[in-house]
Amino acid sequence: MDTVATARGTGTAGLSTPAGRAVMIFVWLCGVANGILLGYLPTGEPLLALGYALALPGALALTTQRDRPLRPLGAGFVLACGLTMTGVALASVDEAQRLWLVDFAAYLMALLFPRSNSGFAAMGWVLQFGGVLLWIALTGQTLAGAVLLLGMPLAAYLAAAMWRVLLARFVSLELQHRSEEAESRRQALASEDAIREYQAQLEIVKEETTGILTRIAAGAPIDDTLRSDVVAVEGRIRDRLRSPELQHPELVRVVEAARRRGVRGAVLAEASTQMQRSLTDAAAHQLAETVDRLDAGSFVIAVGAGDPAAGASQGVSIVTHTPSGSTRLDVPEGIVVRDIPTET
Repeated sequence: MDTVATARGTGTAGLSTPAGRAVMIFVWLCGVANGILLGYLPTGEPLLALGYALALPGALALTTQRDRPLRPLGAGFVLACGLTMTGVALASVDEAQRLWLVDFAAYLMALLFPRSNSGFAAMGWVLQFGGVLLWIALTGQTLAGAVLLLGMPLAAYLAAAMWRVLLARFVSLELQHRSEEAESRRQALASEDAIREYQAQLEIVKEETTGILTRIAAGAPIDDTLRSDVVAVEGRIRDRLRSPELQHPELVRVVEAARRRGVRGAVLAEASTQMQRSLTDAAAHQLAETVDRLDAGSFVIAVGAGDPAAGASQGVSIVTHTPSGSTRLDVPEGIVVRDIPTET
């Protein structure tokens, strides 16, 4: 699976990147230059100087170099800076007009939306607009002045909120696309593995049957020897296909010899897609000894059902049926379980 879902800074709309911080500092410098040109700085109201000064730490806090939402303390500090700047600006004028400090305060608090601090952004929106509207009502400002004062902040909040919604949607779509792509790739790899396994099994069948089929095609007499060979080959192929986990050399040799003696046998192991299992030497020896003692009848070798955890062991058993009766031998820890290696 993809572990890198998005580029650095995406979760904070780029505000946590050096470029994001540089842009905010540049905007602040432009505001300071504007204040100097308009005569607000450095000889204007002392409160205005405080407002312009607060804008810089507010911008630095907003662009904290951390690709996560701001912590509550940091977001609260941005909010405090923005609201203080708004109050300072309103206290310094008598007539409603467009004020850079109010605009920049709105930028700081509105950008908390894409910064993923939406609750603080909404709180800033309500408090700033509530304070400005209260000031407008108390000072009897005109509608035109109110529009000038609140027009840019309103646009900033709406744009930032939309930015947050669209960013979340785009990231969600990208994650979904990558998940689907990873799943498609996994299925393609699984399909390729299955095809390779199928081809390998066909090669096994071809290798095992070529000799006996060649003899039959050449007109070899169908006697007890040929029948015995056919039974042995058929059993060997069936065992390798149905129970690859029990293909221990010693056990395979003894089982084939028993079938040639006329003993009927079945080797069963439920296929596992989660774990890799193998028969231990000690278990193979115990099972082989039991099969080797049979001169007639039948036997069934089986592995316990289920997928135990990796590193655990699993039982294997053999049940024999002879003219003298039936017996069962259990080997509790006969199978070693391992994780199936995965491609990365």
